[in-house]
Amino acid sequence: PNTAFEERKYIYMEASMKLENETARLESPVYDEDKSVDACLKFAFYMHGVDMGVLRVGQKLEGIADSEEILEELSGNFDDTWLTAFVDIKPMRGSFQFFLEGQVGSSYLSDIAVDAIQLMQG
Repeated sequence: PNTAFEERKYIYMEASMKLENETARLESPVYDEDKSVDACLKFAFYMHGVDMGVLRVGQKLEGIADSEEILEELSGNFDDTWLTAFVDIKPMRGSFQFFLEGQVGSSYLSDIAVDAIQLMQG
């Protein structure tokens, strides 16, 4: 994208000079379990390219790698604009983190950008 969804900065996964299926991950701060009740993750994403990869949204218990769970996968060539996603967070029994993980597609035409990430309750 040429501009951010909000403000002036966004997070960008550049696909050039990367191998197919290579990943980049953004992990949230640690949240108390009460923040997972009736919660969702809201964010803007930009995935426009003919060889687009995958953007995964997941959550995990703090410090427990095998507790990772993928909540949503976005893939494919979307419109040439920022779109907004809402992903339900599952109630957790313990402190947790959410993550966004981009996976490179089959060519340099698979950049992924995210912006305006919010954990919302209610």
